[in-house]
Amino acid sequence: MKNGEYEDMFYGRLRSVRRRKREAYGDRDKQLLRLHRESRAIGKLAPVWIALEHPYQRGWERFFVLRDDVKRDPRAAFYQKILDKINTRQMSRRKDFKKRTQYRGRKRYAAREQEVSDVCVKDFMSKKFTDRERALFVPVVRHIRSLNIKYFDYRFAEPWRFVLKVIPNMVTHTLLRNNEMESRDAYIDAVLRQDNHEQRLRKLLDGSYQYKCDWCNDDPVKRGDPFHNRSFAAVLDEYWPSEAGRDIKILPTREDFSFYGFCGTQKECAGMGYLWNKYGLARCLRVLMGAEEIEVLI
Repeated sequence: MKNGEYEDMFYGRLRSVRRRKREAYGDRDKQLLRLHRESRAIGKLAPVWIALEHPYQRGWERFFVLRDDVKRDPRAAFYQKILDKINTRQMSRRKDFKKRTQYRGRKRYAAREQEVSDVCVKDFMSKKFTDRERALFVPVVRHIRSLNIKYFDYRFAEPWRFVLKVIPNMVTHTLLRNNEMESRDAYIDAVLRQDNHEQRLRKLLDGSYQYKCDWCNDDPVKRGDPFHNRSFAAVLDEYWPSEAGRDIKILPTREDFSFYGFCGTQKECAGMGYLWNKYGLARCLRVLMGAEEIEVLI
């Protein structure tokens, strides 16, 4: 065998630099997915509880119950089902549930507030609530300033039907800890957090680096400016869907004219954009409806 034929035989087995790098990336991705599956398997393990021979009290527990007059109501079972879905619990070492605060250097105790929980849109529209139960909730708009997000929650409209009840918090069982599994889970969590591996794992699982927020992407309130990256014609379609109302007369010249509507040509769109930027969307729509007249110079 000649030297040239010998070299050609092993030429296809040599890996290029790009191929070696891609295989290294692939091995790392497989390792991240393997660790993710192992972490989920550890999390699905059922906890083992052991009953204590001598139960003891650790603080106090507070939650909502039906009022005495509501319990005697024929619809008591109906309100009890709603309470089971929106009830909240608090723990405290003090029976009066006061928390220590500091005001002007002086320490004092203030009462802790407790309310029934609000329901997100996803749970509210699911099978957890019936139409009869949804009729007793009112929408509440919430705003996260740091993220500039507005979203809806639903709040029970008749919270006076519930009262707080305080009982001792008795510890009757203890959890049997698995030190080996906890150590392995902590190691996996440390590996995923270092070197920005969490974003890469999210990319492999969901196909995107972006954080998916189900509770803030639900209608009816959208994030940011609703008119961003939208043409004026698309906005007008929502307020003025009829085609007959758009047949108007526009003078696309640099003369004084009265603007009564919108037609759709390129020059007329430029004139409409001028009005939009100068007078705003609300006033511009009033002009289109014939409620106001503006003298402009283009």
